[in-house]
Amino acid sequence: MIGLIQLIVLCTAPYAPAGDRQGIVKSVTPEKKCGIIRSQGVDYFFSFKDCNEWSGAVNLKLGSPVQFNAVKGPKGWQAVAIDPR
Repeated sequence: MIGLIQLIVLCTAPYAPAGDRQGIVKSVTPEKKCGIIRSQGVDYFFSFKDCNEWSGAVNLKLGSPVQFNAVKGPKGWQAVAIDPR
C-alpha cells in the first residue's frame, strides 16, 4: 500500500509519465544555444547543455530525429538528456 507521502511525491514529480520520448528537431537557434523538439504534437524547449554530449548539440539539425526525457519547467515542457538517433 502506498503511503500518503509517497503518493504526493509520485503526483508532483516533474517528469512526464511516459519516460523516454522520441521526436524531431523543429527549430535550432545556434546563437542562443537552444531550440525546439516536436513530439506527438507537443513542443519541448531544449538548451544545448541538455544534450548528453556537447558534440551532439552541434549535430542537431532541422528534422533530425532525437530521443529525450521530458521535464516540466517553470515555463512549460523541456527536453533533457537528448540523444540524436
